[in-house]
Amino acid sequence: MELCLDRVSKQYRSKNAVDRFSLTFVQGVYGLLGPNGSGKTTLMRMLADVLRPTSGEITAGGVDIHKMDESYRDLLGYLPQDFGYYRDFTAMDFLLYLSALKGIENLHAKRKANELLNAVGLNNEGKSKIRTFSGGMRQRLGIAQALLNDPKILILDEPTAGLDPQERIRFRNLISDLSADRIVLLSTHIVSDIEYIADSVVLMKKGQLLKVGTSDEIAHSVDGKVWTATVSSHAAQRLQAANLIANLQHKNQDVALRIIADECPCGGAVKTASNLEDAYLYYFGEVSGR
Repeated sequence: MELCLDRVSKQYRSKNAVDRFSLTFVQGVYGLLGPNGSGKTTLMRMLADVLRPTSGEITAGGVDIHKMDESYRDLLGYLPQDFGYYRDFTAMDFLLYLSALKGIENLHAKRKANELLNAVGLNNEGKSKIRTFSGGMRQRLGIAQALLNDPKILILDEPTAGLDPQERIRFRNLISDLSADRIVLLSTHIVSDIEYIADSVVLMKKGQLLKVGTSDEIAHSVDGKVWTATVSSHAAQRLQAANLIANLQHKNQDVALRIIADECPCGGAVKTASNLEDAYLYYFGEVSGR
């Protein structure tokens, strides 16, 4: 299965939310990474066939997804940023209700719902009403509902919003387990969500495809642009105003800085190995003094 975007654009009046985006997705996990407002959600909604592109084409297995209609939805699992739910439904009733809407046979639906509640750590909450759930629990339920039909294309828009660190680790492990035989598209602005599980990282900026590669490839794209230096407090303020600062740590009277810069930012600065977070800052960060 291939999911292909060919020069896909979405325009709202004079603004291009997505601008001539072309990429082919195959089996594996893709981390769509970019700041808020970069067009990630608009792109995800077009891939989920919730929005129609202004121009361009999206195909699955070589067929336009809009012509596939219901057969495309049978392949699809989708978790939007804000998924709808019924507050007075129990978690199990909610999953069974959505299973019915998806045309899943009742006995299979019950087995699948129990399996998914266990997978997302809600196995003891099947009879609890959703209105009693924390934000993180609701998000885990949202992940479960996206998997009910065992989708071949799984689209998750900011899926770790509201999850605590332990829940995010559970989510990453779940996605790794799911990626063996499907396309998983995960959008986020949190680097750690995708650093270790994404087969490919897709950088998106101002609606356009900026760069695509493995986590290591994206990190190495800023090799030679990451520096460490220990300077006085006064010098640290000057460097902060003129450069991207990845990390700052006070050490007695001095300040240890991790600096993102094309050229050596100061005397005594030493080049250091780059990581994915450094790359994110290089491509999307803003210098505080500008």
